[in-house]
Amino acid sequence: MDINFGQALGIAIWSGFIISGPIFTPLMGMLKPMFSGLVIGLILGNVELGLIAGGTFDLAYLGFGRAGGANPPSNAAPAIFGVIWVVTLGMDIQVALSLTFPLAVFIAFMNTFIFSIMAPTSKIVEPAIRAKNKLGYYFLANSTLFVLFILGVSIGFAACYSLDGINEAIQSLPQWLMNVFKVSGNLLPGVGFAIILSIMMKKSYIPFALLGYFGTSYLGLGSIPLVILGVIVAAIILLVEKNNKNYFDEKIKDFSNNNINGGVVNGI
Repeated sequence: MDINFGQALGIAIWSGFIISGPIFTPLMGMLKPMFSGLVIGLILGNVELGLIAGGTFDLAYLGFGRAGGANPPSNAAPAIFGVIWVVTLGMDIQVALSLTFPLAVFIAFMNTFIFSIMAPTSKIVEPAIRAKNKLGYYFLANSTLFVLFILGVSIGFAACYSLDGINEAIQSLPQWLMNVFKVSGNLLPGVGFAIILSIMMKKSYIPFALLGYFGTSYLGLGSIPLVILGVIVAAIILLVEKNNKNYFDEKIKDFSNNNINGGVVNGI
């Protein structure tokens, strides 16, 4: 599948938002690989495949988070390169996930590099503030955003116009190496999910994790039935907790009324 200039331009602009978007906290949820799969899938005319690829990539990067000054591999790489490769080249999703991992490290390095070289702008902007130069202040204050957006646009165009070279490189790889990429790509979503579980898991959540595991492994339930089952279980728990809270609130209220009335109950 060939990408025309209009599609490449749309993907490049969207890539600019993906790279620069983390500065805008409200946009964080829209910059995940799954949402990017939807957008790029719409641009390339295959929404279903874009969503499937984006969802798989999202799960693999679920456990990566910033800790202190450490910058984890960027999920922008699979969100841009991975989705494009899967939709246009028909590349296996697991192979695309493995191949984009070095790019994810590179993009994370570029983000750190840009933030480092743009750090002095906080000092440079002071003369513009003293001179009440609003235009200069806005430009300098948002210069990091502009540079990141340009980087994202460049990455988007590179992803679109490097398809022939990528395809030739993939075709030249031996089958055993492709199998290695596929196996590692199958493992990465599980690793990402395991990392997030190791952070968020509590003892009270273990029964629900086991319920999901046995539901998929032994009952053969798909994702949608499991989601519905999880919603039902969560609703039951909320109702039980709400009833318990109302019960204890009524008991406390009765106890308070008895104390106010001198503790007289049933005429005694």
